[in-house]
Amino acid sequence: MALTASWSDPRPYRRAISRPPTPPLEPVSPPKSGPLSPALVPAPLPSPSPPPPNVLQTLNALFVLSDGRDKVLKLTQYTLKLVLYYRTRPSPFAITPGSPLHAALLTFTAQLSITRKLLRLFHFLDPLDTLLQRKDANPLPTLLALVNDVADDVYCLSKIGGLPARWNGIAERWSLRAWFTGTLLELYKQAKTRRRLRQQQKDVVDPQSKTQVDKKLFWLQLSIFKLVMDAIFCAYDLFPIRSHLVLQTWTGLMSGLASSYKLWCKARLLI
Repeated sequence: MALTASWSDPRPYRRAISRPPTPPLEPVSPPKSGPLSPALVPAPLPSPSPPPPNVLQTLNALFVLSDGRDKVLKLTQYTLKLVLYYRTRPSPFAITPGSPLHAALLTFTAQLSITRKLLRLFHFLDPLDTLLQRKDANPLPTLLALVNDVADDVYCLSKIGGLPARWNGIAERWSLRAWFTGTLLELYKQAKTRRRLRQQQKDVVDPQSKTQVDKKLFWLQLSIFKLVMDAIFCAYDLFPIRSHLVLQTWTGLMSGLASSYKLWCKARLLI
């Protein structure tokens, strides 16, 4: 009986084979909002680049500038002068000197010169403001620009009857002197800057910085080319040079092309 009773009681065996109690489950809180993994962040769509400005838009922006209109008239003026020079030479398509067409083109080119000066009337206010504000460490180039602009205005007004006609000769001489001297000073300054940029071009290693230096050097060399053309053109009027007069017309055209290209690029940025 005792044996039967001991086997019939299963409680000791239940305790021996029972598993450890399972710990209570903790409630799981939802994930907090935060930055996603870089792998899960969708890449932004590339913004469409604006279309490049067309020729008409650029011309419109160019003609808004008084300098732009001046340069377009300058190109027209010296192109016609070259046409007159080469068409009056013996050829099947020559323009006979003294013919109505020849006289009309001569008058037109002369009027273009006065029109360009009219467009630049009161331009002396810019260098005058610079002098009054004392913005330049070296005021001599600005002073020469002021003399040049005032003399140009006096010459223009005397040509159209606003001032006595006898003043145009005096004003023209002072304008040429100031222009020529200012051009030489600017050439010297640009040549020093060019040497400095040349040295930077050799020393720079970063490709992006090298591209920026190359771009600055390109625009600087274009400005130097224009200044050289201006100096040659002005020398023909200031000094008694009578040989190869067509060279003066060519230098005027080359200067106009260089400055027009700079203004064209500037006008594209304004659109």
